[in-house]
Amino acid sequence: MAFERETIINFCEGGIEADIYTHSEKWINRLEKIGIKPYAVNDKGGKSYKIPKSYLKLPRAKRIMSEEKRKVMSDRMTERLKTMKRVGRPKKQTGSV
Repeated sequence: MAFERETIINFCEGGIEADIYTHSEKWINRLEKIGIKPYAVNDKGGKSYKIPKSYLKLPRAKRIMSEEKRKVMSDRMTERLKTMKRVGRPKKQTGSV
């Protein structure tokens, strides 16, 4: 049976770091997988981390588009891809000058 495991994210608007305190294995594994080590561990398994605030992303509302707008964007991308295929990517220059 799963039980409640809290995760608290705290930051100041003007600061550059966020503080995360968690008991969640999911959060702990994810943070440590990207190389963030805890600065504090308590005797009940909770861990505290400091991360750059830029790592936090709020979800955005799903974009709602009319079929007409979707068609216009699709056609624009199709033309862009055709142009890229004709022009191609610039080739890397090798060798010494």
